Amino acid sequence: MTTYYIYALIDPRNSQPFYIGKGHGSRAKTHLYNMSVVRNIHKENKINAIRSEGLEPGIIYLVENIEDESLAYDIESLYIKHYGRKGYDPGGILTNICTDSRPPNHKGKTYEEIYGVERAKEQKEKRARLQRERGGYGPKQHSEATKKLIGEKGTGRKYGPCPESRRQKIRENRTPVAGEDHPLSKHWQLTSPSGQIYEQVGDLGGLCKKLNLSYATMQKAYYYNRIPKSGTAKGWKIESFKRLDNSQS
Repeated sequence: MTTYYIYALIDPRNSQPFYIGKGHGSRAKTHLYNMSVVRNIHKENKINAIRSEGLEPGIIYLVENIEDESLAYDIESLYIKHYGRKGYDPGGILTNICTDSRPPNHKGKTYEEIYGVERAKEQKEKRARLQRERGGYGPKQHSEATKKLIGEKGTGRKYGPCPESRRQKIRENRTPVAGEDHPLSKHWQLTSPSGQIYEQVGDLGGLCKKLNLSYATMQKAYYYNRIPKSGTAKGWKIESFKRLDNSQS
């Protein structure tokens, strides 16, 4: 499962953040070594100014291991609004251009709504030309030889079926991807406003669904160490504990 984090680029001259971002993998570091394409001139100028003094921008990770990408965008937006954008918000110090960087949703929109009336015809013709070049609309048509090869791979006729001994070995060595048996699953404890305690190892979403609580709200409550003040989760407390069984890594 892909997990996300919220990071900040730090100016070593005053230890203040100058850019807030959301990413996964090595996304945070790409700002410092992939500057061939300039998308944010204010951020690039800040990095160049720091390096001109023989220094290097720092990176700190504000929130990590976020499973819900939508939640990650929300947290990123909260941090950007907290520090403010220079030139946009009073007292802002960040070089961010937008407060919310999630990509736009074009589902169900017409060409005119997406590109405007003037560019809509151009984009329609471009899409039609590309479709004609790839052989028309619909999925690509495979040759008979390719169809036969795909069929052989799918049925095991090319290499033969997997022996039962091999299947048994795979079943024995399989590591559960989630739940109580996974060594990295957290032990969650939710306490209702009346003091009733509910516990679950892994699958926080399932526990929230069973208690009719908002999963996103409880995740935010956990990351910010707070108790929700509104909605169905109002007054609920969330905690996690280290597992004490032998599956703890």
